[in-house]
Amino acid sequence: MFFLCTFPANGITRLVFWDTMGPDEQRTMKEMVSLFEREFPDIKVKLDSIPFSDAQGKFEFAASANVAPDIFRCEIAWTPLYAELGFLAPLEEMVEKTDLEDFLSAPLNYCVFGGHLWGLPQVTDCLALFYNKKIFSDASVLFRGRVKMPETWKNYDDFIESALLVNSFQKTRGSSYWALFLRGDSYFFQPWLWLFGGGLINEQGEILIDSNESVSGLKAFISLKDQLCLAPSEIDFANDYDNAMKGFKSGKYAMIVNGPWAVSDALSGEEFNPSKGGNPSDFGVAVIPSRKAFGSPVGGHNYVISRNCKNKVAALKFVCFMEKPEVQVEFALRNNLLPTKKKAFSLLMKKNFVARDVLQAFERQLQVSNNRPVIPEGGKLYSDFTRFFQKAFRGEISPEDAMGKVADEWRKLLGHPGDFKDEISKLKQEIRELRSEIQFIKSKLTKDSEGD
Repeated sequence: MFFLCTFPANGITRLVFWDTMGPDEQRTMKEMVSLFEREFPDIKVKLDSIPFSDAQGKFEFAASANVAPDIFRCEIAWTPLYAELGFLAPLEEMVEKTDLEDFLSAPLNYCVFGGHLWGLPQVTDCLALFYNKKIFSDASVLFRGRVKMPETWKNYDDFIESALLVNSFQKTRGSSYWALFLRGDSYFFQPWLWLFGGGLINEQGEILIDSNESVSGLKAFISLKDQLCLAPSEIDFANDYDNAMKGFKSGKYAMIVNGPWAVSDALSGEEFNPSKGGNPSDFGVAVIPSRKAFGSPVGGHNYVISRNCKNKVAALKFVCFMEKPEVQVEFALRNNLLPTKKKAFSLLMKKNFVARDVLQAFERQLQVSNNRPVIPEGGKLYSDFTRFFQKAFRGEISPEDAMGKVADEWRKLLGHPGDFKDEISKLKQEIRELRSEIQFIKSKLTKDSEGD
């Protein structure tokens, strides 16, 4: 990585890094930070673990007061918003373009907004198809080879054909056994949106959520439950993520859609955990089959550097160390995280480990996955999307009405007076007032101390 600046000749540079990962990943992170400090003894990194649920509010408050951490693990939807609010340091003049070529394009896209580079992708993810190989194999025996394994499916029709047969096999085990479990969440519906040629918002800002193709995707998704009867019809939105995982781990559901964050949990289940009588080799991950197109939402987190960071060169040095393929490989091996660099995937494929085939499947899914809109409003899109999607999923309104209402709300969000753009202006004004207030307090404290 090329830097335009140099480090101070003497002294220790101290950095603060806010990490938002879970306990298992934090153990790996602590080791990697120690390796960095060993390689660069003139830089010390204070690693603060911030719960993800608290991170957005804490960072926004700290950045507003000019006391943000030097480096922050930033969710992809927050990155363009924080860039718009002036919280982040642009990096394009500190990084050579050639150094960006090894990053996968989908996660790197989330770091670019308004013609500037606002971070580097730390980890990526996407949704793929989890399936139970043993159930598929047993169903294939019952139906004399007519059940195709998901990795051999050529299109959506193959998926439907095999799912119907697997569902029939599951019913021989009991009425509560199914081929599929469908989550009642708009994020997990998105693959069907793209499979049928629909979309969210294109790069020109055109809203696609209410297109005929998007509506067709929603109809097809609901039909898996209501017409084809491949999934349970009972709806419990508050607990459906846990219900999906519990059912998949116990063999109740042969297939679910989930991301790499759920791999360790899946392997802990009785179907796949040797200590519980399961076989980890029975756990499979496959690309969600195509129809008009492939589709899966790309997620992830970026390393960003705060605008108020006084040692941006040192901060970028740390970020670049954490982006080394060898470091990304450690997170992949220990925590099942997807790397954001091609070289890291190449290194992983040369190793022999339990989740090798799983990571390889996610890499294939990433190659045909879709970026969410890279806009400041990106984090606000899903509240209305999920609200109206769930109404359609319950049968309270038609798919056409649901998608139309989502589009109406998004049009307000993206351009109508009094909505999000005014909200940003208001927030910027509040930030200016807060900074003035902090400066006044500092000045008063200084005068009081001088008076003493």
